[in-house]
Amino acid sequence: AMPTSFNVDTASAGDDICSICYDALSTKRIICLHPCQHRFHRTCIMSWFESRQQFIRRQFTCCLCRTYASRHKDERGQHVPPMLALEVKENERDFADRRLRFEGLVRFWTSINRILESLREDKHRAVLLDKCSEYVEDIDDEMEKLRTRAELTEKIFVSHSLRSNQRINALNENMRTWMETVDQGGRTMDQLMLLEKNLDRASSELRKEKDAATTSALIRFRELCEAEI
Repeated sequence: AMPTSFNVDTASAGDDICSICYDALSTKRIICLHPCQHRFHRTCIMSWFESRQQFIRRQFTCCLCRTYASRHKDERGQHVPPMLALEVKENERDFADRRLRFEGLVRFWTSINRILESLREDKHRAVLLDKCSEYVEDIDDEMEKLRTRAELTEKIFVSHSLRSNQRINALNENMRTWMETVDQGGRTMDQLMLLEKNLDRASSELRKEKDAATTSALIRFRELCEAEI
């Protein structure tokens, strides 16, 4: 799980130690922040950035000197962007409405896909170089985290699609009408049985429509992502 707070040891901010976790930098991949040049474990500093409340660029500051980190480069000199931590947002739907519209979801998913490809290369290189198990496990953990975010991105896209589906909205309204009618009471047993039968039919129709719309939305989302890659 992503930490909700960070203890940073400014006194031990040496070249060989990650000041967030206090372990040797050599045990995991390294990120160098620019322009301040402070170095941290990649997963440590990315978790620091991703824990920022509003996830906006001006909050991506070095946790040692508070300098705005305009670039975050790995050992190969490649920029590594922070990725939106969807799994720690309490209200996924409201957050997605504010930050990730349809086009944004596609871009976010494709960004995750590109990073996963890079991580697969990193893992292959780490194995060839006989890196320690902690180094390789760190890559595996990041890949699993990003796969989870990719899945959540798909779910948010589906949620957007279902909420804008007029047929589903009409069926939901029909369901509410039948439920209110059943709750009113004052019915004979035969009338109540008929109402409950109609309610079951409406529920089944709504479920089938949602299943079909979900499948269609997933196919559409993956087509959009493939076109973006």
